[in-house]
Amino acid sequence: MKKIMMATAFALATVFAANAQSAEKLTEILDASEVNLAQLSYIAGTCGFNLPDNSNYTTAFEEMKRRGYFGQNAKESDKATLAQASYLFMKATKIDGGLMYR
Repeated sequence: MKKIMMATAFALATVFAANAQSAEKLTEILDASEVNLAQLSYIAGTCGFNLPDNSNYTTAFEEMKRRGYFGQNAKESDKATLAQASYLFMKATKIDGGLMYR
């Protein structure tokens, strides 16, 4: 019984630590004066592309670039535009798009 209680406590502590890390990244992104493509990729990737919360910005950016959402010359440090953010979130949430998209 003691082992089960300890295992449960350990599992809960691990889950809470993972959530704290992703909340820390989101706070960091929200506090930034400008969002770069790597940060945008992290938010969209964890939101709709099944990227784990413990992924880093580089991994998220490379995955979005691999999927073709950014051009070949795009860099992680490039400033994200509203158009890029809208497009990425549209793809992440599987929205077909509106009149302006078609």
